[in-house]
Amino acid sequence: MKVILFMLGFMLFHITGEAQNGNDDYTIIGDSTNIYPTIDSILKLKKFQNKVVYVDIWGTRCSPCIQEFGYLPALKEKFAKDSVAFLYLCSPYSVKWDKQNEKRWHDLIIKHELKGVNVFISPECYDSGFFEKYKDNYTEERRYTIPMYLLVDRTGEIVNFNAPRPSTGELLYKDIQLLLDEQ
Repeated sequence: MKVILFMLGFMLFHITGEAQNGNDDYTIIGDSTNIYPTIDSILKLKKFQNKVVYVDIWGTRCSPCIQEFGYLPALKEKFAKDSVAFLYLCSPYSVKWDKQNEKRWHDLIIKHELKGVNVFISPECYDSGFFEKYKDNYTEERRYTIPMYLLVDRTGEIVNFNAPRPSTGELLYKDIQLLLDEQ
């Protein structure tokens, strides 16, 4: 059933640029035309309004990124009843749109059940719409290193540019809970 829903979503994705399956678990956006020029424009999506957002910046060829996916079920279970949303930003590996990497991205979303909003961001968004804009928050060595995690408060502001990985468990849970408790 997941495969059928995914294939339907994949077909819609190519027509509209955004796809959702019937149960609203997945939102898949391939931004080949740079509809979202900055990470802030993505964070303005309706799905993130008044929610704490955990952002996972990953790559399809990044083993540590993919290994961290195994810790997501516990994280999502912990905050299932809370206003927490999950945003997965797949980093581009080149300045041109890569169809092969896009297919691998889709396959990994389904394989690892990355429920939430999944965006294959454009090279422009990745570089000037994120790293250039927030360069003061990263050392030169840390720039462009993935996996990378962010925490966003309910107002849509990135408040932690070096959030704990899912594998840190309680450390991450504590940071998310602190944001949930803010009024």
